[in-house]
Amino acid sequence: MGPHMNLPSQTISIQPGPKGGPYPGSDYLGLALLVFLGSGMSFISPRLKESRRIYLFLGFLVISIGAASFSGVLFSAPFPLTLLVTSLAAIYLALTFYRAYTLESVTREYFDASRSLGLNLQSQGHLDQALERFKACPPDEDTRELLYQLGLDFEERGMPGKALMAYEHIRTNHFKDAQNRIRQLKIKKFPELVPGGIPLRQGGLSESLIQTRKQIGRYRIMEKLGKGTMGLVYKGLDPKLNRLVALKIIRFSDDFNEEMIQEIKERFLREAEIAGRLSHPGIVTIHDVGDDSDLTYMAMEYLEGDNLVTYCSKEGRLPLTATLDAMAKVAEAVHYAHRQGVIHRDIKPANIMLLKAGGLKVTDFGIAKAISSSMTKTGVILGTPNYMSPEQIMGHRVDARTDIFSLGVLFFQLLTGQLPFHGENLSELLFQITQGSHPSVRQLEPRIPKACEQIIDKALSKNPADRFKDAGQMARYLSILLSKIKEMSKTGRDSAEP
Repeated sequence: MGPHMNLPSQTISIQPGPKGGPYPGSDYLGLALLVFLGSGMSFISPRLKESRRIYLFLGFLVISIGAASFSGVLFSAPFPLTLLVTSLAAIYLALTFYRAYTLESVTREYFDASRSLGLNLQSQGHLDQALERFKACPPDEDTRELLYQLGLDFEERGMPGKALMAYEHIRTNHFKDAQNRIRQLKIKKFPELVPGGIPLRQGGLSESLIQTRKQIGRYRIMEKLGKGTMGLVYKGLDPKLNRLVALKIIRFSDDFNEEMIQEIKERFLREAEIAGRLSHPGIVTIHDVGDDSDLTYMAMEYLEGDNLVTYCSKEGRLPLTATLDAMAKVAEAVHYAHRQGVIHRDIKPANIMLLKAGGLKVTDFGIAKAISSSMTKTGVILGTPNYMSPEQIMGHRVDARTDIFSLGVLFFQLLTGQLPFHGENLSELLFQITQGSHPSVRQLEPRIPKACEQIIDKALSKNPADRFKDAGQMARYLSILLSKIKEMSKTGRDSAEP
């Protein structure tokens, strides 16, 4: 009886317990896999797009099922697959909700910043840029209110076309009286949109209008030369003196309402009179200004040559010595104008002519503003954005140093064939000019002398006080550098690092 009594005890002692007894490996494997996959999901998932995050989650599920099968074969024990899958799903959902919340928060902050920037631009009179910022925001109640107020501002400043754009972007027929204002603006300024209306003249001042007249004031129209910052430019003949002239022709009624036209015209003529007093070999001469019916004209010295736009591409750049010579002459001409109380405000390649007979002329001082005058053209930005100084963009009071910044942009472009500041839209461009850094010209073109880079860096300083004290100082540095390069060229030395 003794041996038989010991058998049950021995049989019970070798059976595994309910949780695997001496073989707990499946539990440890499940815990390790949960930590590993959970950590991977937490660190990798936020960096992936939505579709790839789903693939990652499905991949981890496949790994979990494979681990369960492996565990069953190796340990002959159950695997905590349900717990693992549930935990991974919970982590995935938590990350998804967190990502959505974060994205919504960032998007909301971006739109709030866009509205704030738009309001700032509007307060400074940069209505076009403000419209662009507001249009980038969702058309909610706040944005509609901003667009409505901007439309009223456009109307007040005599810009009905822009007001119409603002109102139409509100995208609702029931916001205040926006729909009624749209209808009134179309009837008043856009009769072709109303049954029985006449065709709308396209592109501002109509070329056919000038061609049919054949004469403006006493000047005979010969051929179109191009389009300036304001109006069209034609080659004309002064029969009284038998002299060729360049005629800039403007019709202020294209951009301003009747109440403002006379004031704007008088302001323009005063500025043209100031520019007409400039007498310098590097500045185009203004012979005459006047009115002919609803057209305002400016008769200027006729120039034969090419503007610097021709030499601002990588393929068409001037030699280094020619670039330095041109920049020195432009800076000297601008310095002379500054001493006469005139700033240009629109220094750019299109306004600088290299003459066939030799020499150089800076044009378009006709829209310059006397430094002593604080008046500005209502709702119109004088200048080309790519060449504007930070203080000009931000609406601060400008002085002669704004032209020095533009000279720096021009110098950069002539040396490299590209502009120092870029942006996919106007707002991004203006941000880069006011806050961004320009690239090194020597990184773009290693053969450019280091002195050129130093001149550009000083001219493009964001703070006007850090730029050259005047354009004359910049011209002197350019002339000294040119002389050194020519001297080194004569002695046969490498001029890459003067």
